[in-house]
Amino acid sequence: LISVIIPTWNSARFLPQALDSVFAQQYEPCEVIVVDDGSTDNTAVILGAYADRITCIRQANAGSASARNTGLQHARGEYVVFLDADDWLLPGKLHVQADFLNTHPEYGMAHSGWFLCDEAGNVLQIVEPWTEVPDLTLVNWLKHRPVNLGAFMFRREWLERVGGMDPSLRQSHDVDLVLRLALAGCQAGWVCLPTMAYRRHRKSTTLAGALQQARCSVAVIDRFFERPDLPPEVAEMATGTRYYSALWAAWYLLDKGLVEEVASYLQLCRSLSEKRPLPLVFDWLTHLVRWTERAGRPVEQVMAIVPVVAAVVPEVANGLWERFVGWWLARRPFLAADAFALA
Repeated sequence: LISVIIPTWNSARFLPQALDSVFAQQYEPCEVIVVDDGSTDNTAVILGAYADRITCIRQANAGSASARNTGLQHARGEYVVFLDADDWLLPGKLHVQADFLNTHPEYGMAHSGWFLCDEAGNVLQIVEPWTEVPDLTLVNWLKHRPVNLGAFMFRREWLERVGGMDPSLRQSHDVDLVLRLALAGCQAGWVCLPTMAYRRHRKSTTLAGALQQARCSVAVIDRFFERPDLPPEVAEMATGTRYYSALWAAWYLLDKGLVEEVASYLQLCRSLSEKRPLPLVFDWLTHLVRWTERAGRPVEQVMAIVPVVAAVVPEVANGLWERFVGWWLARRPFLAADAFALA
């Protein structure tokens, strides 16, 4: 039995596609649990049309982590899939990931790729994380964090063993969950194909709550490294991981157009690094540009951060940032390395 848990909050517009994608899997046995987290739109009407095929639970708004925990408490399946109400499953997902876990009893998580789509459902990018992170070890979860909750299938016993989601986290509770699972010894393996579609739209939680997302992403990593039970090789990663977590938060805010909020995260990066100013800025540039490219954004948008960098690292001469971006667009980043005396 597979339990598909769908938390929803004011997502009536997209909910039918999510539900229909589960029923189109034609996997038996499967139960669908929808947790309405205090919706005020016509979600109840939508769910009423599926009343004979789903278990519907309503609760006061408490966040998606709480809603997922509520669903987990009612789940009976050996395997669990979490699907956001504005996303959808691709054909065959339940079959291929259940087959993987059936044939690999040593794994507690089956991970996969996904389609990144726009609001209308058009595919913007096919994400295949296994090309960069072939081995899903705790070290690699920390370094790369290739987490998209809907792309997983979990053994329910493992979710219950670690206590499910942390309801105090309104964002990044998926990363927190995977880190706790990996630390507890839960192994993960790849099903090397996309199994779900992730919709990026104006009203998505990660966009509306950008500031909260940035804060939570840093807080999850900080709290993880406060644990006393970390293996020595993991504990020694604390400074570097916190550095790149703060840098990612800076990029995330830049990507959402919140340039004025970036400075505090770059200042945190600087406090965590022993690099000299030029190598430090070169590292920032390299990662910000790469993350921008991977997100399918124009590299030129990185230019918006120039005044912030100038304020955080005033030792760096004016113009280097602009020249770097120009070289990157010309596919000649080695020239930037020369300019920063790093070649």
